[in-house]
Amino acid sequence: MKTYLVFPELFIRYFFSKDEKVLNRIEGIFKKVEAGKIKLLLTEGLFFLLAIELEKRIAKKRDVADYLESILNIHNLKIRNEIILRETVGEMRKGKGFIAAYRSVAVPLLSLNGVYN
Repeated sequence: MKTYLVFPELFIRYFFSKDEKVLNRIEGIFKKVEAGKIKLLLTEGLFFLLAIELEKRIAKKRDVADYLESILNIHNLKIRNEIILRETVGEMRKGKGFIAAYRSVAVPLLSLNGVYN
């Protein structure tokens, strides 16, 4: 099975585009993924970019968490460090922004003493 790197723009266009042609093309990709014909790879860094872009476009953090969770649940989408990212989305449901949520999850898991900004 072929694996393709997916950039955040694909999800952004899918969530926000009004262009039927664009939406149909993206839905075609997702149908291939769900059918097991192809796999997609979303790196942790690209997931970060996606989360930050969604936070710019969506006011409610819980709504951003819904979008991110829907992506995490795509069958045949491999996401690096998925467990940490799932826990991060859970922290976002408590009202935290993505970066704050990630810090609250990653610092204890990595046995760090803190984070410098």
